[in-house]
Amino acid sequence: MYLQHILNQKNAAYRAQGLPLPTCYFFNTFFYFKLCVQPQKMQPKKHYSYENVQRWTKKVNLSAFDLIFIPIHLGNHWVLAIVNLKEKRFEYYDSLGGRGTKHLKAIRRYMCDEQQDKQWEKQFDFMSFEFYAPTNIPIQTNGIDCGVFTCLFATFKAYGLQLAFDQSDIPFFRKKLAAQTLLGGLQAQSQA
Repeated sequence: MYLQHILNQKNAAYRAQGLPLPTCYFFNTFFYFKLCVQPQKMQPKKHYSYENVQRWTKKVNLSAFDLIFIPIHLGNHWVLAIVNLKEKRFEYYDSLGGRGTKHLKAIRRYMCDEQQDKQWEKQFDFMSFEFYAPTNIPIQTNGIDCGVFTCLFATFKAYGLQLAFDQSDIPFFRKKLAAQTLLGGLQAQSQA
């Protein structure tokens, strides 16, 4: 819900100012879990399943977007992956400094399968895309703020901003995110 709110707010702000609009698509928080499922409790390894998410983009052409955002929950930690079609790379933002290679490999496989399944007019060589996990990003100094960091990574990247915040800014942003989410939800309900 929050990521959709970012998109709506960003689109309105860019249009109002007549700025070029980088196009963004936000998957919800269940997407990666469904893509890389753990089928049974007795099986310790997760496995990839394009079929589980194949219909999620039935009415969406992902090749038309500049940035595709994929929040990932790792069980007790949130991170963000971005498919950057403009810069031809798979990006990984982890407030604990992880590299996320196995997650980016699964997302690359998904993009290959999606392109083949949906037969995009514009084709990409996803195998040549760079895996990019920047090391100069804000790092959390506790074990509880990964969700806020992930939301901020998404917000700043959607607006094309430098990741200019740190742990000391999190209490302010936590309140701001809560207010934006609440107001976004209330506005959506009042429009229904």
